[in-house]
Amino acid sequence: MQAGDRPDELAAISSLTRIIWRRLEAMAGDAEEVKRELRVLKASDIYDESKPYCLPQFRVRAYRRGR
Repeated sequence: MQAGDRPDELAAISSLTRIIWRRLEAMAGDAEEVKRELRVLKASDIYDESKPYCLPQFRVRAYRRGR
């Protein structure tokens, strides 16, 4: 399963991520240090709406007990 595989999924995830960022930034006040760190990690798309939002690449293995 791949999150954000469809454009509507990616748009929804992008919108939610940026809404959460704006709320946290409003509560924290000065977030410039965090923004600098995100730029270094090439993750400034989290707060910079002029950049296309990209999902991070990672894999997860999920197991369940029983049937």
